Amino acid sequence: KISIISQRTRSNILSSLKNNPFNIEQRMNLADQINKMQDSGTRQELNKNTRGAREAINNSSVNKAVKSQIGALVERMKEIKTLKLYREQLDDLNKKAGSLEGKAKEELKNISSAIDKAENLPELSEAKGSLESAKASALGEHKDLIKQLEEILGFKSDMLASRQGSQIKEKLGDSTLSQQTIKELSEMVDEVCAAQDPGDLSQGASQLQEKT
Repeated sequence: KISIISQRTRSNILSSLKNNPFNIEQRMNLADQINKMQDSGTRQELNKNTRGAREAINNSSVNKAVKSQIGALVERMKEIKTLKLYREQLDDLNKKAGSLEGKAKEELKNISSAIDKAENLPELSEAKGSLESAKASALGEHKDLIKQLEEILGFKSDMLASRQGSQIKEKLGDSTLSQQTIKELSEMVDEVCAAQDPGDLSQGASQLQEKT
């Protein structure tokens, strides 16, 4: 189901490219970035290719309304792809847990469960703390599993940041603040959501909540 939704979103973006006055070079560049997003297999690749798509949109010659429309589709595509990769990695990790024994197995299950159950960025930061502590214990001997946990943690941080960012933007839309202030705060939301570290995301999100 996730793959179908992702493919549909990609098709909507490519259709928008055809139906709006991008020049050939801009259209090909953005289509290439969209295809790279679709083919991304890691968080680093997905974030890099998403930045490429954002830059391609911002540097294009179409009007602001079209940029906003296609930009929203790109963000939606990133959210769907992030969820897909997160679930794949989490399922794979849980299967690998079966080959472990003792404390390492218990730590892996506890940390992966804490990440999956985290409902907000502060809770996820606590899971990150547990992961950092585990590096010096039994689980720390399994470097490949630690690395995979960090990747899963990163995907979950992106998902939570995106959700919180959308909530804040919705709140801004209903506020009585000036358009300039709303614009500045919206840009801050985007910067927070682009952060790579769950701790930075949590701190940035808290600061935004205070401002809004």
